Amino acid sequence: MVDWDAAVRVALSGIVSVFAVLAVLQVTVQVAGAIINSQAQKQKEKQKA
Repeated sequence: MVDWDAAVRVALSGIVSVFAVLAVLQVTVQVAGAIINSQAQKQKEKQKA
């Protein structure tokens, strides 16, 4: 017989974990993108001067 309480707990914890990792990845990509854009803007201003 299947212990549905444990099965549901494992499934939900797995889904929540996946979304938590994706959220951390999204924040990391946003921060990296902002840093790259900042560096590119500085480089562009440096070339104009």
